Amino acid sequence: YVSHERALFTVNSVNKFYAVQYSSERRVTAATAASQFPISAVQYQPRDHTIFSAAGRELSIWELKHGTVEYCVPRLTDQDITSMCVDDTGHYLFVASVGGALGVYDTDSMEVKKQFVFVQQVVAMQWCVGNINVKPYRGFLMIVLQDGHVYVADMYAATNLMRFTHSKYHIDAKTLAYSPVHGNCIMGQ
Repeated sequence: YVSHERALFTVNSVNKFYAVQYSSERRVTAATAASQFPISAVQYQPRDHTIFSAAGRELSIWELKHGTVEYCVPRLTDQDITSMCVDDTGHYLFVASVGGALGVYDTDSMEVKKQFVFVQQVVAMQWCVGNINVKPYRGFLMIVLQDGHVYVADMYAATNLMRFTHSKYHIDAKTLAYSPVHGNCIMGQ
């Protein structure tokens, strides 16, 4: 759910993707589209009001208002995509695949900026907004591996390099959620 857009994005069991938007007249408008493969991840990108969806190795970029595919990358990764997220600026898309690969892509060109390989599959990722009152402003990426280990990666604005700054923690996490209001990351199974 994206509160400022008053929109809800969901995928059903027959690979149909729904974008439901609530209008000021309290009418619900729904845009739907189907995918050829099971959809494994859906991510909203606020800068351009688009949605990224992953199905197998394929990445689709959807236009929010009509629910139509604007652009499709048929083989973005070498293995099936498991998780993805977008940074708070909407400029970087982080895509993880079954083999433990993590790619950082420019959302405008879909060019690979960085690639990392973990020994295990990434099951969840969450971009967390940094403290905007602290200069330089830095957001960070939290990554959960299949065995429950959590990594924190810091994206340095000055160099545009991603560095894994914290050691791993083992908490048996499988999902992530982040509260930008309180600055807390919630992990669960």
